Amino acid sequence: NVVFIMLESTQNFVINEKVNGEEVTPFLNQFIQESFYFNQIYDQTAQGKTSDAEFMMDTSLYPLASGSVFVRRPENTYYSLPHILKDKKCYYSAVFHGNVRTFWNRDVMYESLGYHRFFSEKDYTVTEENSVNYGLKDIPFFTQSIKYLKDLPEPYYAKFLTLTNHFPFLLDEEDLFMDEANTGEDVVNRYVTTVRYLDEAIKTFFAKLKEEGLYEDTIFVLAGDHYGISEKYQGGLNELLGEEMGILSQVKYRQIPLIIHVPG
Repeated sequence: NVVFIMLESTQNFVINEKVNGEEVTPFLNQFIQESFYFNQIYDQTAQGKTSDAEFMMDTSLYPLASGSVFVRRPENTYYSLPHILKDKKCYYSAVFHGNVRTFWNRDVMYESLGYHRFFSEKDYTVTEENSVNYGLKDIPFFTQSIKYLKDLPEPYYAKFLTLTNHFPFLLDEEDLFMDEANTGEDVVNRYVTTVRYLDEAIKTFFAKLKEEGLYEDTIFVLAGDHYGISEKYQGGLNELLGEEMGILSQVKYRQIPLIIHVPG
């Protein structure tokens, strides 16, 4: 099986980074020691953001310069990864996302890309307590997804879209696993806490996968979809990392992590 986890707004600088003496991504820091880890992959999304990242991942095509392909070109015929896996390898393909199915026109575009099944907000138990910002929090999202993953025909290609680490990086106090950073930009200060939450969610997911016997026969791919801290807040990011403002730091901040993990 193949499981692809899209890490919402996750930039590469968070890997092995410490804030106030605490690791921002303690699980991923350990995880990359047992994985293929690429740290010079660059965000190439445009206005479609996450949908652009999905489009590139599934088609190996660049997105549109303006607007989202998912919204503007869903009627096109795409030679996509789900189509290839379905035609050549008999793979079943599914997408898991804790948001409404119409966001970024996903309900329409996923059919064009050849996915068999789209698990969206309506398939999950979503309450005021277990959701924040754009939808279901990542920990309950992964936990509730396990039952669906267990029932997928094998082999499968399953794509998981995380949500909690999304601008403006809001988090309930009971979900804080670390303190905020202390820069002049509140967005940057909150960002490290939502990345830390995402890291804990991934840790929880892998623990559940192992409990349910879903780990050993699966290849895992984890990747950031696009930057989280825009140039508007780069001063705070420079302050956090102790770097000077300039073109080199701007380019560096476009790096997103790519991790490929093969058990054994």
